Amino acid sequence: MKVVWQGRSELPEGLAYPLSVKTIREVVADTEVDADMRVCFMQNKKVKKSPKDRRKYRDSSSDILVASYEYQPVSLMTPRRNVDDSHYSYAAPIWNLRVFAVDVSHLKEIKVLLHQEGLPRFRHWLQAAIGHSHEFGHDTLFVCCKERCLFLEQSTSFNSNFEG
Repeated sequence: MKVVWQGRSELPEGLAYPLSVKTIREVVADTEVDADMRVCFMQNKKVKKSPKDRRKYRDSSSDILVASYEYQPVSLMTPRRNVDDSHYSYAAPIWNLRVFAVDVSHLKEIKVLLHQEGLPRFRHWLQAAIGHSHEFGHDTLFVCCKERCLFLEQSTSFNSNFEG
């Protein structure tokens, strides 16, 4: 897998990134898939949500790493064709990794947690997602840090029986 650096947000004083592109390249170096993983470093925005919105969406304010895989068919139609005559094109799978900045006062501790728990879990997730690379759907791994502990969440949806 090839790591493609997409960009890095400028950070205000007091924030830093817990991972480097070099570390990410080392983690994915021997994965057996011919694909690019787009890596973007960004500042996590603290969003205030209403109580109703908190029930609908997960709290992303503590995310430090979000890895995602998506493979969806794309419907192609021309103006002269009916919907029944449409056909599907199969775009290449999309691999993304977002690394979020953390407070420098917690940086050392978060780096240790990432190296002990987060990166091995990311590696395991990556291998499992590669196993689904022939199926349509998505798979996302959320690595969060709350109260000096790492929390891992996963959202997966695959459909190997898609018919177009």
